[in-house]
Amino acid sequence: LRDPVVWTNNGAPTSLGSSIGNTGVNGLSAGGTVAYGFYTYTSTNNPFQAFRYTSGGGIAPLGFLSGDDGSVPAAHGVSTDGTVMLGNSYNSANSPGGGFGPGTRAFRYTYSGTTGNAPGGNMIALALLSAGGTWNTALVMTPDGSKAIGVANSTGFFANGQLVSWDSGGAVTALGSPSSDPTFGFNNLAGVSPDGSVVVVSGSLSTDPYNHAYIRNSAGWLD
Repeated sequence: LRDPVVWTNNGAPTSLGSSIGNTGVNGLSAGGTVAYGFYTYTSTNNPFQAFRYTSGGGIAPLGFLSGDDGSVPAAHGVSTDGTVMLGNSYNSANSPGGGFGPGTRAFRYTYSGTTGNAPGGNMIALALLSAGGTWNTALVMTPDGSKAIGVANSTGFFANGQLVSWDSGGAVTALGSPSSDPTFGFNNLAGVSPDGSVVVVSGSLSTDPYNHAYIRNSAGWLD
């Protein structure tokens, strides 16, 4: 089992607690005081549940979107101050990707001084594309938490989806794909500039075993 730790500048690792099962951390605030990760809350090692960690408050489970039983943070989805986290919610019965791809819903979690997924809705589902969209997946967020980048399917990109962005109000904008081949699919690694205007992603075709890196900016897609 994985035991997540946080390293400080004196080199001493601090365990986040291995007693809660198979665990991982994939997001940290700029000051290093807030971490987001996921852990197995059942005996089967799947599904996972996202958590928020602070040294004073320990691990606080964040719950799921309605009808789901799994949630994970996006790999680069924590705001600088640690109050906003971008993640994915899913149901283990119908999400073969376990938080990526079909069966997944992207969400924005906002900490409000409460523990866990408090009443009032601090875990908000991000919009699907209106043209036949059935799933979306969060990838990366700007440092201030105002813009999120992910993948979503639609009528024209039904199998593997296209790149999209969400603003702070949750409105979604389609950004297209670097390839016209319908077998092209993104993976779960991405980066974004602070203002959200430049995105770097990777993906591959079903006929190509290797991932390729792409940049999307005001000029469009660049390989």
